Amino acid sequence: MEKVYDLNGEFSKSNVCGNERVAAKRVDIVSVRLVKEASLMYKRRFVGSPDHAYEIFKDFLEDLDREVFVVLTLDTKNRPLAVNVAHVGNLNSSIVSPACVLRVAILSSANSIMVAHNHRIIGKLD
Repeated sequence: MEKVYDLNGEFSKSNVCGNERVAAKRVDIVSVRLVKEASLMYKRRFVGSPDHAYEIFKDFLEDLDREVFVVLTLDTKNRPLAVNVAHVGNLNSSIVSPACVLRVAILSSANSIMVAHNHRIIGKLD
């Protein structure tokens, strides 16, 4: 590897492979943040059962006009950390990727997650 400076005088590295010079790949430095949009009140301090999680999801998902897939993140004592809409579907489906589900869990330093989705037509939560 040899040192190469671009037009701005910034240092980058370049590979020399035989007589052919291969330019280095520029990698972006990015920032990904978890941003609080709103909050909701949860009467209990922790989620002790699926019924407890249902209380949170029910308040969050009622009266939506399309199918939504939601992730609830929990700390080590099963206290809720965050609720995130991982995917908004269309009239009758919501196809979710694992990356969308895990992103909020990683960003909120969750110990565990619970997920839910609604059925818009029936008006029930699964």
